[in-house]
Amino acid sequence: HKAMRLLETCISFLQATGGSYIQKIGVGDKFLIEYVKDVLLMKDVDFGSHTIQSKIKLKHIDSLWKTLRDFTVKDPFENVHARYKEVLGADEGKRLQQDAKGLDLETLVPTMQELIIQRLIEPQTSASAPIADFIGWAPVGDNYMNEMEWFKHFPKGIQMQYIVDVYKLLSESFTQNE
Repeated sequence: HKAMRLLETCISFLQATGGSYIQKIGVGDKFLIEYVKDVLLMKDVDFGSHTIQSKIKLKHIDSLWKTLRDFTVKDPFENVHARYKEVLGADEGKRLQQDAKGLDLETLVPTMQELIIQRLIEPQTSASAPIADFIGWAPVGDNYMNEMEWFKHFPKGIQMQYIVDVYKLLSESFTQNE
């Protein structure tokens, strides 16, 4: 957990001082440990891992944080508002698993997970809004998800109140097809 807290501190400072612009100004190749010691002035820092200390650069920080989170958090959706955790009926679940065959689950599943974790902590989105509208505007490369050919197979009528269950069913389908 110590490494997670240090990474969160670094991410906060990076976002406050440039955010996504950081990659464009060429500091992504700076080693994380150098950044922590030279910029954040945390001279006696220890991430608890030789690999993190010696190999991780700023451009890797987001992936490292996600990996650590995935290994340390039992339920990534524990902070998601209850409004979005209703369970789909059996028939809808079966229909979704059929629809999943036409979807790019390798792109969809991780994108959905991040959107749910990052944007559904508070009940700001209507429970009756379509999931397709919520995830359709997620960036995928230079496009939005709703512009991808395969996205037309995503069911348009499933509401946000089921998004965590929809994610779990799609994730299950993705894992079975790997």
